[in-house]
Amino acid sequence: MFSGGVRHEMEIGCDVPWRFARACRVRRWRGQCRGEKRRQQRRRDTAAAAEQIFKQNCASCHGQDLSGGVGPNLQKVGSKYSKDEIKNIIANGRGAMPAGIIKGEDVDKVAEWLAAKK
Repeated sequence: MFSGGVRHEMEIGCDVPWRFARACRVRRWRGQCRGEKRRQQRRRDTAAAAEQIFKQNCASCHGQDLSGGVGPNLQKVGSKYSKDEIKNIIANGRGAMPAGIIKGEDVDKVAEWLAAKK
């Protein structure tokens, strides 16, 4: 028996009351859950923001298409490093790359975006 209404709301950001969570799981499976749609929109917004941050701060060395230049190619960086490793590189620098070019929660956004590049 499903008894995780609170878990359901936390998991997918759905505003459906816990007693209707089972029905919402069916709607989610069908792609009709409002919470799932909001979560997907947040992912798209975060990816767009991360790409913009990258273009403003990193593209001069890594290229607009991540193909490299002065800095290394990042097109498949996610297959080599995890999100946490990428965050560490951004925060502390590596080789000729200076530390702290990106700061705050922007580091998380860019690291997550780059970690998805596989």
